Amino acid sequence: MIFGIDIYLFLAAVGVALVAGVVKGAVGFALPMILISGLSSFLPAELALAGLVLATLLTNLAQALRQGGAAALASVMRYRLLIGCVMLAICVSAPLVPVLSDRVLYLLIGVPITIFTVSQLAGRHLILPARHRGRAEIAMGLTGGFFGGISR
Repeated sequence: MIFGIDIYLFLAAVGVALVAGVVKGAVGFALPMILISGLSSFLPAELALAGLVLATLLTNLAQALRQGGAAALASVMRYRLLIGCVMLAICVSAPLVPVLSDRVLYLLIGVPITIFTVSQLAGRHLILPARHRGRAEIAMGLTGGFFGGISR
């Protein structure tokens, strides 16, 4: 047993994580989607979610530090307003998950995704002048954090 699970399940989880990592490396996204669907097919939901969080954290850290700690710190400083707003909105919205019904959560997540998808298919792109960067960081940070918090 490794981490409280049978060795074959651990090796299968590592295999799913490697596939998800290769896909993320090739196309730049989809690691969480592949991990959660793959891991939850043979692990309890809590372990699958823990594996997703751990793998996402490790890959994001590796990606952030690939140009060194100084460059990562410079990025954090440059985007501190965005990062702070994301963290704030996650802290505010995550506690809503047990309170809201599944139907409300699906609407809160599904409607904006549908609107975004339709706008992308229609060729609409959000372009903001540089002078609005601060307000855009606040708006995008709060929006991303809110949806991140309720979709845990």
